[in-house]
Amino acid sequence: MTQVTEKVVRGFRWMAAGRLAGQAVTWVITIFVIRILSPEDYGLMAMAMVVIGFLALFDELGMGAALIQQEKFDETEVRQVFGLVIVINVVAFLLLIAIAPAVAGFFDEPRLIDIIRVSSLQFLIMAFQIVPDAVIRRRMHFKEKSLVNFVTMVLGSFFTLGMALMGYGVWALVLGNVLTVATRTVGYIIVARYFCWPSFSFSGLRRIVTFGGQVTAERLLWFIYNQADIFLIGRFLGKELLGYYSVAIHLASLPMTKLAAIVNEISLSGFSRIQSDQDEVSRQFLKATLAISFFALPVFLGISATAPEIVAVFLGPTWQQAAVPLQLLSLVVPLRMLDLVIPTALMGIGRADLSVSNAAIAAVLLPASFAIGIQWGLIGVCYGWLIGYAVYYCISLARSLPVLGTGFVAYFRTVFSVVAIAVAMKLAVHASRPTIVEALGEGVLALGALVGVGVLSFAVLTLLFNRDGARFAYGLIKR
Repeated sequence: MTQVTEKVVRGFRWMAAGRLAGQAVTWVITIFVIRILSPEDYGLMAMAMVVIGFLALFDELGMGAALIQQEKFDETEVRQVFGLVIVINVVAFLLLIAIAPAVAGFFDEPRLIDIIRVSSLQFLIMAFQIVPDAVIRRRMHFKEKSLVNFVTMVLGSFFTLGMALMGYGVWALVLGNVLTVATRTVGYIIVARYFCWPSFSFSGLRRIVTFGGQVTAERLLWFIYNQADIFLIGRFLGKELLGYYSVAIHLASLPMTKLAAIVNEISLSGFSRIQSDQDEVSRQFLKATLAISFFALPVFLGISATAPEIVAVFLGPTWQQAAVPLQLLSLVVPLRMLDLVIPTALMGIGRADLSVSNAAIAAVLLPASFAIGIQWGLIGVCYGWLIGYAVYYCISLARSLPVLGTGFVAYFRTVFSVVAIAVAMKLAVHASRPTIVEALGEGVLALGALVGVGVLSFAVLTLLFNRDGARFAYGLIKR
């Protein structure tokens, strides 16, 4: 194993351990918060995050990624980046203060004014996070970063729960987000132990700004196709239905978003180090794809198969309308997770332009799918995700695999066995549901039995038909 590969594996180990430990606490707390708050609260937060998330794309113009990708770490450039990041975030803060009434008017929801203005404080805090984060990732100090993330997630979750219990409604979510950003920023500054004064002279930053601009363009396009559904539902179906949908997509994609942070941070650093060796790039890309498939496919097909029971047991009758969206959206997540490694691999080898053009295709294709699907309500939007993303995924593979030094045959050989076994597992769970529900009812026992059927069937079929994959997964977990 090469030194870079060993660092990547070790980094993934620490980042994954930190995320899993944090999620063991935060997922439980999130379920309690969802049960306490109303669909309307989550709908309001989703509306606010459309504009906040959009401006967050520009909080550092991709220059953090540019600092990681470049071969040498120049302190003068770092100071210039720091100064430019401060300017950008102050402008974003002031802009949100100014446009909050217009956003509230668009959604016909006056409460959004204060929600957006308070949430804008995170931009002033984020200005001091970008450089320490880049330093930590460049040094591959993922152990320390994982500890910061763990503490941040736990503190933010308990604070949000406390606010929800005291009856603050949507403000529990708003202030919880601000506290999380503040805690993470302080933690990164302490871990990085890198301090510099900002420079507001920006001459000589052309190369970094160009690369960062490509990264930002890719993020902007990603945001468009990831928020178009929220925008359309909030505008045409209302905040209550948006609340059901946002909780369903949150539950379906929560593990993906956490893993995405790990993959993006570690893959960019790892692929940047091996970018001159295409054979090694190809090997590491396929290994990453296989590792993600072993996690994503059984977990999310299992969530889809047991969605009605998950909603009934964990969220309660108030959220029953979220069951079918959760069932459908969970089928999309494995494709999105398998696609995760492609943009960071392309950026790591210096092909951010291809990643941007892939995202541009998604930014046209996915919103068009949502616009067609919304004619049939929430379920139509979910089918828009399922069909539209499947088409985009095939296009993305066709354009990216040759650049990454591999082909369709090698790629599909890597994931085929896991896909087939996960589908068989889902069918086994569906086939056993009538018998289990009749014997145990629709509560916790039935959910536990269905999960047991899924785990057992996946394990047995993997040992029978995919022993090489089983050995790979076992070795990865053991390391």
